[in-house]
Amino acid sequence: MPDPTNGAEISSLHEATAEKLPPPASNSNNIFAVVMGINEYTEIPPLDGAVNDARAVQKFLVEDLHVPIRNIVLLEDGAATRATILSTLQTHLHDNPDIADHGKATILLYFAGHGSRVDAPDAILAPDGRIELLCPVDYKTKNAAGEEVQAIPDYVLSRLLGQIAEKKSQNIIVILDCCHSGGFCTALCSVLDLTTGGMDRDVDKTARSVRSDSYIPVDLDRQIWQDKDEVVSYRLKSLSPCVLLAACGADEKAREFTRPDGTVGGRFTSELIPILRQAPLGCTTAIELISQRELRELPSQSPRCAGGRSSRPFLNIDRPATGILLTPQKRPSRTELPNSSQKFRVEIGSLVGVLPGTEFKAYNCDEEYLCTFVTQSVEDNHSILVGKDMDPVAIPRWSRAVVSNWKSPQLRIHISDDFPHAVDLLPVPVGRPQQFVQASTVEDADITVRMEGGEIEIGQHRALPRSN
Repeated sequence: MPDPTNGAEISSLHEATAEKLPPPASNSNNIFAVVMGINEYTEIPPLDGAVNDARAVQKFLVEDLHVPIRNIVLLEDGAATRATILSTLQTHLHDNPDIADHGKATILLYFAGHGSRVDAPDAILAPDGRIELLCPVDYKTKNAAGEEVQAIPDYVLSRLLGQIAEKKSQNIIVILDCCHSGGFCTALCSVLDLTTGGMDRDVDKTARSVRSDSYIPVDLDRQIWQDKDEVVSYRLKSLSPCVLLAACGADEKAREFTRPDGTVGGRFTSELIPILRQAPLGCTTAIELISQRELRELPSQSPRCAGGRSSRPFLNIDRPATGILLTPQKRPSRTELPNSSQKFRVEIGSLVGVLPGTEFKAYNCDEEYLCTFVTQSVEDNHSILVGKDMDPVAIPRWSRAVVSNWKSPQLRIHISDDFPHAVDLLPVPVGRPQQFVQASTVEDADITVRMEGGEIEIGQHRALPRSN
């Protein structure tokens, strides 16, 4: 049964930001997806909203991103068996002739259903001795040989995705709407604590979790994860291409709820899809998506984002993001856009050289100039900006800021005489002030650079400037 509370309050900002945005800078014909939603479990408690979520994801891909339906495999309920899930990842993604080898396709894997957590097999080196599982529809049933059907371990999923990345594309997005899905961050870039006594039928029916006393056989899927070494490291280098969006933290539950229209869905997916529809996905990063207020304020769950490419545009992972998303400090009104007289936060701070007084130019998602902001306060990893211009300017959602004037003194660098890359380190800038100058002595330098044993060694000799 879904959670009947807070249904009307969940959808708070979507209506106020429904203006049409430019389509993402991506080739829709080059997006391929496997989408799974499972309600009708037989040996573990069923769910109510997972299939709705999977269908909503498919609808978003087809209607908003214009992905050809042939590029999407939707596995619902009885179709989402363990064998079918694994074979579909192989045939639709790894072996698909429509996906160019070593190309730039975007590959999406979405799962809504139960998750679990068990002790890791002896051959798997997990950080805490535990592994996370995705539960297929036939989990805990008997197969034709009379053997219990196992869940899909995270290390198996990660190795499959790694093989896909190696052969097809590095642009892989994984979205998991299951309990403790944040625990997959370790394996892909709960799951519920194991308890004795088997499955607990007296469970929270709004949560997508299941208790399990299953033991994962050491030989399970060995043909997939077998490495040259006898013991497989949990942190596989093949995981780095994946960007993971998880519904909750490792110790949290992903909840279902009854939406205002009477349908049931996961809280995470129900908020994520409107955000994906509104955001300019060609320039908005996965981290920026997961940091939106609607997701930050979900009751009892904290969505997570992980992956080496999570700071790159969601559908343009091959290039860095341009600028930083502007986030209003004050909750936006349903009827009025924030304006430049208000305070905005940007996720960039003193660690990369921002100082009080650093100036930013703001642009909307059409890359039209809006106004100039100036830094009011600076922390290590974020800053608060206020408008520099006298007349307030409306700042639409998804606007971005680009540093236009660092307002910092030149950084003095001493380079050893034998350093082979001095010309590259101190290029002569064209059309802008030089930010780095060469110091004549170590004593006059802020930073020293030298070669040591074939490696570049950087030393800080004095506190770097933090203000004018």
